[in-house]
Amino acid sequence: MIHSADARFVTALREMAMAEVGKDGHVVVDLCCNERAANAATMRDASMVLIPARASVLEIDWAVRTFARARDVQRYRDIAVPTLIATIVPDSGRTHQIDVLGRMLRDCDPHRELLPGEPREVAIEVPFLDESTLMTLFDERSIWQNPLLSAQCRAFATAAAVRADAFMLMLAEDDGDL
Repeated sequence: MIHSADARFVTALREMAMAEVGKDGHVVVDLCCNERAANAATMRDASMVLIPARASVLEIDWAVRTFARARDVQRYRDIAVPTLIATIVPDSGRTHQIDVLGRMLRDCDPHRELLPGEPREVAIEVPFLDESTLMTLFDERSIWQNPLLSAQCRAFATAAAVRADAFMLMLAEDDGDL
């Protein structure tokens, strides 16, 4: 859908990823979220796994299951990759979403084998694109000229890098490597 609606989104995503990781880096963006793509071979070369979680309980549940699968693959293949959940919801629903996400993560991992830290430590707030911004994007008009949106996207990228480092530190402390 994104390719046919606005190839500029994919181009902008590719350019942003290249700017962040450089020309020698590899970035995989799985917008279809195929479970088979989350395998050990993909994760071995990943610098971060970022799982989207939207507002509904079903979508939060899907994100929690994907998180658990990604962490499970890493545990059994002896791979450590920062695995984070990108929360996509309007600001008015963030508190509720984080609460539900936290409860679900703890319910699926009561012994803290997959997530030794607190659920909030793996959640990153994504800039929310409202309906008018999405319609602008689908109408093939540029949305990236908006300085506020650009600043929010940069803040998200920075938060993802900081949380990735904190995630690896959390895993190292849990393993007693420090």
